[in-house]
Amino acid sequence: MNEYEQLSFNINLPQSIKKCKTTTKNIAKKIYEDTEKIKDEIVLRRGYFYSNANTDLKLTDIENLLLARYENNEITHKQLKKIIQTYKLDIPFINNKSKFDKLIERLSPYNSYSCYDCSTSETYYNVLEVREFNYDQIVNTIWATKDKYTKEKIQEIKELAKKHTFNKDDITISVGIDCNEYFQICLYKSKSLIGYFHSESDYYKNIEKLFKYEKIDIKYMKLVDLLKNRLDYEKQEENKKHFNKFKNNAKYTFKKGKECYMLHDKICENKGDVLRCFINYEKISEYHFEENHTMGTLEFEKDLVKRLPKELFLKDAKTNNIKLSYIDNMINNLNEFAFKYRVKKNAEKDKQYRQQRDSYSNYDFNNLFNSKPKYSSGEKEKLKKIYKTLAIKFHPDMPNGDPEIMKLVNKLKEEWGI
Repeated sequence: MNEYEQLSFNINLPQSIKKCKTTTKNIAKKIYEDTEKIKDEIVLRRGYFYSNANTDLKLTDIENLLLARYENNEITHKQLKKIIQTYKLDIPFINNKSKFDKLIERLSPYNSYSCYDCSTSETYYNVLEVREFNYDQIVNTIWATKDKYTKEKIQEIKELAKKHTFNKDDITISVGIDCNEYFQICLYKSKSLIGYFHSESDYYKNIEKLFKYEKIDIKYMKLVDLLKNRLDYEKQEENKKHFNKFKNNAKYTFKKGKECYMLHDKICENKGDVLRCFINYEKISEYHFEENHTMGTLEFEKDLVKRLPKELFLKDAKTNNIKLSYIDNMINNLNEFAFKYRVKKNAEKDKQYRQQRDSYSNYDFNNLFNSKPKYSSGEKEKLKKIYKTLAIKFHPDMPNGDPEIMKLVNKLKEEWGI
């Protein structure tokens, strides 16, 4: 545990390296309630609680968290047994501690209390990932100096950190990146980490709850507004770049109001064209037509008549709390566009066929089949000898002559030009 770490904030929990005393009568109840408080604290300061294990038992969050605390030596083997019996938990238990530890190792319980240190590849246990998101790492970007970046790159990183950092009095808000390269909104009070939230989550409301819990004046939410405006601007600019790239490669575009739809060539095997839906430069959905169902085919137009993309687009729009007002207009317009495209494409094929056919209309095919091979004078002398030999042997006047074969020999004579 380094200088930044603390086991909890406002919960009176046993230290990670100490075990709870078994002399307490209600120790099972105390440990179980503390475990619930840890989960609530994590949700308060991170916005969610995640748990998983290598098992089909489907352990609850509390069961998973209890195993994590056991792995961290916060709970003894006997205490865990008592808790499982008292609360009738589904955690498989073995009285032999050594065998039980091997079982837990195979189960590999993992949750939000299990923090991962990217620099050391170590797992430690805490309500927050204090090693990854401490003030010096995020605001002062000391991680950049440890990763052997050039001076220019380090300066660039520091400038970016400044753009994403806002502070007033003892409250600071900034942006960090976790091991999975997700952006996290980090909050500090007197340079101590008090919480962080995923940038794609409803972090604004979560920060309001945390400020209320920490008794931080609501006026400091202006710092959140400043950071949110910065992130929204950067996201919009990034969306514009992707949008323009898609627009340049689109073979059909329909735009009305905030809605924009684009059709592109297939990007996956065994699939057809791709129809994408954008709202204010941001892609919210895409529909992949079936294999060989591309613009210019009758199958593509039949899919549009069935309005196949509509269901997916409306579903994804609802997930993002967006209303699509012009999707039917787009489908009708695209169907008409696709029909004209198919007619034009077929007309071009017919024109090309006629041009190829006409190019051979005056061609003298007799010259192709009646042309005589050209032989050198030396080759002709050799062919004459061959002809004389065959003529003497198969001439009708000869004893073993054959009129039919002689006809073939004479035909060869003509073809050889001798």
